[in-house]
Amino acid sequence: MEKRVPPFDKQLLLDGRDAKALQVALGAFAKVGGDVTQYRVELYHRDAGFAVLFHPPGRSPSMRGSAPGLPSFGVDMDSDFSVKKANFQR
Repeated sequence: MEKRVPPFDKQLLLDGRDAKALQVALGAFAKVGGDVTQYRVELYHRDAGFAVLFHPPGRSPSMRGSAPGLPSFGVDMDSDFSVKKANFQR
């Protein structure tokens, strides 16, 4: 009897540059003791690089700043993946 592989729940496609930006941002987040498993991660392309945001999963997209109890964290980097800014957001 042939085993069938169940369908995937969700597919996420990243090119190599996006994956590298996430890798760099995860490193910056780990340096401040962040636990990525408690966050939703968003990747944005900017004119001169990338922005990666770590938000609590319950934070509404229309909310500005952090949700109570779990602060958001952002990493801005140049197109060569050098970090310009990495900080918690209020």
